[in-house]
Amino acid sequence: MLSNNVTLIGNLGSDIELRQLKSGQTVGNVNIAVTRTYTSKAGDTTKETSWFRLVVWAQQAERMAERLRKGDKVLVEGRLQSRSYEAKDGSKREIVEINVSSYQQIGYKNTSTQAVNDNELATAA
Repeated sequence: MLSNNVTLIGNLGSDIELRQLKSGQTVGNVNIAVTRTYTSKAGDTTKETSWFRLVVWAQQAERMAERLRKGDKVLVEGRLQSRSYEAKDGSKREIVEINVSSYQQIGYKNTSTQAVNDNELATAA
């Protein structure tokens, strides 16, 4: 059995951008920064950050946009999805995104203004 599942823990790079499709369906996009820390053979600690594009649909996108802000730490689960599109200059581009099926808020960037709820889990509607 083949599987296409991705699980990431990272920080949102911006607030979630919502838009309405012609069909009326809501879609949200946001980038997530995932940082890996490791020790080199020389004993130096190194941090390496990778960025991933998230796609969130319908009510889940609206909930994420209401609850999450830039810098908030989240765990997201979903599947890899590749697509092509035409850029403004007319060239064809390929992109790989994570189509989010569920998320869990792990913490807030600014805990002094919001209470942390580690048990909140929102799943796809």
